[in-house]
Amino acid sequence: MSDFSDSTKSQEKPKGTEEGPTATTQKDTTEAPFEQEETVDEVVSQNILSEEPPAPEDDSSKKVADTQSSSPEHIEPPTSFGYENKSNDAEEAHASKVDDIEPDDARDTAEDGTTKNDTSDTDDEVFVPAAASKVSSRFGGTRVEAIRPETESTSSATATLSHDTASAEVPPQSKAKKEKKPKEPLPDVAPESKFLNSLALLPCLTLFIFAALQGGIALFFRDLWPLQETQAAAVVKDTLTAATWLTPMLDGKPYSAAMPLYFWFSSAVALIPDITITFAVKACTVLSSILFVLSTYLFARAVGIGKKTSLTAGLLTMAAFLPAVTMQLNGLETLFAALVTFSHAAFVMGWKRQRSFFWLIAGFICAAAATLTGGFPGLFLPLFSIMFISCWRKRPTRFGEWDVAGGFGIYLTIVFSWFAYVYFAVQPEYLLNLVPNILAAPFKGVLTHLPYWWHMLAMLPLMLLPWLIVILVLPWTKVFSITFYKNILATRNPENVGVAYLWLSALLTCTLYCILDYMTPVWLLVLLPQIAILAARAIKNFSPLRSKVFYRFLALVFLGAGAGLIGLVNFTTLIPFEIQGWMYISAIMLAAAGIFWIRSPLNSRAGVIGLTLTATLLIQPLFIMSAPAISGLISTKDISMTMEEYAEKDFEPVVYNADPAPFAYFVTSPITHVFDLHSLTTILNSKKNVVLIMHATDWNNWLTKPESLELVGTLPPVVPHLGQGFVLAVQEKKASRYIAPQPVEPQPESVSPETQQPVEEEPKVTPAPSKPTLETPQTDNEEEPAPLDEPLNDNSTTATSADSKVKQEAAMAIPITPELVVPKN
Repeated sequence: MSDFSDSTKSQEKPKGTEEGPTATTQKDTTEAPFEQEETVDEVVSQNILSEEPPAPEDDSSKKVADTQSSSPEHIEPPTSFGYENKSNDAEEAHASKVDDIEPDDARDTAEDGTTKNDTSDTDDEVFVPAAASKVSSRFGGTRVEAIRPETESTSSATATLSHDTASAEVPPQSKAKKEKKPKEPLPDVAPESKFLNSLALLPCLTLFIFAALQGGIALFFRDLWPLQETQAAAVVKDTLTAATWLTPMLDGKPYSAAMPLYFWFSSAVALIPDITITFAVKACTVLSSILFVLSTYLFARAVGIGKKTSLTAGLLTMAAFLPAVTMQLNGLETLFAALVTFSHAAFVMGWKRQRSFFWLIAGFICAAAATLTGGFPGLFLPLFSIMFISCWRKRPTRFGEWDVAGGFGIYLTIVFSWFAYVYFAVQPEYLLNLVPNILAAPFKGVLTHLPYWWHMLAMLPLMLLPWLIVILVLPWTKVFSITFYKNILATRNPENVGVAYLWLSALLTCTLYCILDYMTPVWLLVLLPQIAILAARAIKNFSPLRSKVFYRFLALVFLGAGAGLIGLVNFTTLIPFEIQGWMYISAIMLAAAGIFWIRSPLNSRAGVIGLTLTATLLIQPLFIMSAPAISGLISTKDISMTMEEYAEKDFEPVVYNADPAPFAYFVTSPITHVFDLHSLTTILNSKKNVVLIMHATDWNNWLTKPESLELVGTLPPVVPHLGQGFVLAVQEKKASRYIAPQPVEPQPESVSPETQQPVEEEPKVTPAPSKPTLETPQTDNEEEPAPLDEPLNDNSTTATSADSKVKQEAAMAIPITPELVVPKN
């Protein structure tokens, strides 16, 4: 829209002067850009605040203005001083284009100098024209501008619409340019998320629902896969049958391959009516994961972190893909990590006070439960943490207070009471097997494990994917500032004891697991809560820009994972088996990549909810479709059912140097468990048929294994670099290989080979014996008949000469089968 008015009509004159002659103004066809308006406003404000009156208009400038208004085309007049105004070339070209398309009636009206409703009031409402002599210090030129005030933009637009005769429609192209708005910059502070605020009202319920959804849906679609689940199922079944709760039982004997508390927990769940043992064991795995996530939240709250950040830490434990899968398959290790984390939280709460019997007693009770679940590391991890935090705060005497001593006494009472009961009431051998094999096993191999201390650290990044990339967005420049180190020293203050405990417990746990002989990454779940809480504290401080960068990195990770899975399945042979449901898994990852890239959350903590939801969706097709298709690789069911078939044929099932519980759940006959090769050789030398399961590593290293063992099956490992799986071998009963064959006829003592004395025989002249006329003589190998010119193997024990004695001994040395038929002479 364009409007024309006198440039001096509404402008106030100085005192003692009258209004001068009218002059035409520029036609305002489009709204000036935002930056130009700010510049002009600044010039006007300077003229208004100036005490000097505005400079009188020059006659030459008036003549130029008259010439401009009367010309058919709008041409910018040259400057009065003869300088080129190079900065306004673009604006002049734009104004000339707009004037070219204006209708003629608008030009005629402008030439007359008046419009149909041309009043001073209207001019005041629409424009505040000013003959601003904007002298540029750079170019030295002046120009006449019509300025639209920002406060009266709405009223001016309304007044302009009412002037039909003096307005011209803007072409569609100009309207499109006018509607285009500049891109809004990112805010300096992350906006609040209503969804996160609503979930933070009930954080424990939110974490419970997410953890239950991750593993609860697959409970109804999967079987007992890993060794831990079949182990627990076999022990729980025999424990409930024997009705001895304080000692786990397997095949009627105390089970010494694991600590008892997880089996107590599973047995308690199995007592619920109308629940099978299989479902109870899987449900205990899900319940253990729920306790682990809740313990992470409580640990964060004990450290002194707010609800939203603590909720974010709990969600991060489920957003890490490998721990999320591990928590749904390894209930014993997950429960151990949950109890250790509960102990950490209680110790932090107790250490914030001068004395706290309640929290320290609760912490030591949780440590005792962790010891009865996974061994002595359940005590060492929290105990060493409070020792180091006492030294860091320069209060070593805090460790000798009465509340600490009382809590430690309760710990000793719980643990050693169970040890005393087992030793005196059950079997001393059970405790003697439990201590070296379970309690002291991680400490015995310390010297052997030291060259491989870095293995755990190498596995840790894989456990933290995909949100491990948070380290790429952290402000690492703060490390080089003095404030960073001052904040570290400030953790000695009582109000920062929670943060100090968090860091020290994380470093201590990492160091301890690098030294101890724990080669499975499942035990790294103990370290996950500290890392998740530290990551949540870092994500909380992300600016909107850092948050956007972080989630776009996540989008790239999901994009690479989804595209990589498609390439591995369709274009390579690296995966030796078919992955069912790979299309759904790749589709979820690609969709997550698109969402995180396009809709990158400015509130970083709110985006963790979407990340956890993505991990939950990925687990469902993995457990429901992919895992059942490869159950032969991750389950002991197939090899155990083969052992059961041989056990039904009177074969003795034997397990060498391995835990028999994962196989005992599918085998009804009692399994013999042996630890050394001498006991295994004794069983093989007996008259029994034997079916044997042992590690593939022990099978390959067994150089003196008998040839009678026949390999009939294998179970490959899930991760090839962490083991070689199991083998199944069978030995049928063949007594001649181990004991001397029984004679066909009893041998008199006087002529036995052992007691017979060499006697000189008198020379006798006897006719040469004729060769036996047999068509097909039989030997040990019935398929190949013996040649007619060779004597037959006679098993008779009657010796008449020295030559016959030598032949008899040679015949006895030849192995025979029970089905051997001896020909009659």
